[in-house]
Amino acid sequence: MSDQRLPASDIVAQREYFVKDATPPMVITARIGMPRKRADGRYECGAELQEPAMTTLRYMNGVDAFEAIQLALVVLGVDLKHINEQLDGALCWQQSNQGVGLPSYPDFSLSEMLGASFKFQGT
Repeated sequence: MSDQRLPASDIVAQREYFVKDATPPMVITARIGMPRKRADGRYECGAELQEPAMTTLRYMNGVDAFEAIQLALVVLGVDLKHINEQLDGALCWQQSNQGVGLPSYPDFSLSEMLGASFKFQGT
């Protein structure tokens, strides 16, 4: 079990996931932290996953704040996708049965996130 947690003042987004029909109720919380500029000029963003038995906090870094947030969302999406597979698809959020609602490898392309009907209209 990790003792590291995102400071409450750094949390910019949070989502709670529920395991359908779990008794007692089981909640998994995903959190994204405020991107911060590092000494080397890159940005890092905390990605926290709080499960009933443990909390995992990882800092993803990118060339700018936008990329750091994107990578934090992907790492949470991958972790949640794995948990959902272990639970036979029982993970849901806001009464949705549409998966975890976050991008995850290898399906984090725009076409996967927006559906097969998505067509890129490049210049």
